[in-house]
Amino acid sequence: MGADISFKQLEAFSTVVEHRSFSIAADKLGLRQPTVSAHITHLEKQLNTKLLDRTKNQPTGQGRIFYKHASFIANRVKQMLSEVRLSNNNEITIGASNLPGTYLLPELLNAFRNKYPDVKLHLKLSGSDEIIKGVSEGKLEIGVVGIIATPSRNLAIKYLSADNLVLAVPQKHRWSKRNSVTAQELKQEPFLLREKGSASRKLFMERLSSKGLGLNDLNIVAELSSNDDIKEAVKRKLGVAILPSLAIRNEIKSHSLKALRITGISLSIRMYLIHRKNRPLSSAARNLLSWIKN
Repeated sequence: MGADISFKQLEAFSTVVEHRSFSIAADKLGLRQPTVSAHITHLEKQLNTKLLDRTKNQPTGQGRIFYKHASFIANRVKQMLSEVRLSNNNEITIGASNLPGTYLLPELLNAFRNKYPDVKLHLKLSGSDEIIKGVSEGKLEIGVVGIIATPSRNLAIKYLSADNLVLAVPQKHRWSKRNSVTAQELKQEPFLLREKGSASRKLFMERLSSKGLGLNDLNIVAELSSNDDIKEAVKRKLGVAILPSLAIRNEIKSHSLKALRITGISLSIRMYLIHRKNRPLSSAARNLLSWIKN
């Protein structure tokens, strides 16, 4: 009895029980409704017992016992199949927000490619919010982002590195001989700001509010989508801007920009590695995570 029970039958029964509907189960499984019904009928014949009350699409007493084990087995089989498929996957899609994607990851990824030349890496740059959403929805396997305002329960989050935000001014700016300015002084200058969704903008605005200042208190002349665009605008004396120190390290060395602190405000920005907890990672992705962590 039960010798020819299949994974498809267990999956069909579990899905009907979970959704209380044959039509929804069929849609979820990509099957026709009669096929789902036939799978369950065959199970009941094999076990010589009624598993499902079809008037309510609810499990019987025996069905509840069967569901407990069937759902566990079905999930483990799906996980096994997923891991087998991923084991041969040599392509990794990694998403990164602007700061780590532009100034931190390139060197790490180039070194990784030298050790694993057969692995194909696809790097997508976007705002932290978009990267977090992409990883949560399974569109990205790994993400590297800045501030995580509301951590998702389905994400594994690992601290990676940190940087400081600084006020970037042109080298011959009237503040260029100073090491710091106050938050109140920021109101005096044309200001360049990153676009909504960037981790650096979120952190800066949070810290600014602690000093009783908001967006309307700044003389914002432009909102730009990348640190590089903002750097060029600052160099052309279009305004001052808050930028990660990593983003302007070369400009500081060449004396084209000067970095200032804002007194009384901590602007340390943390960067994190993220991936989905319930999504098996390919062997290539596991190697990449280990490489970046180390």
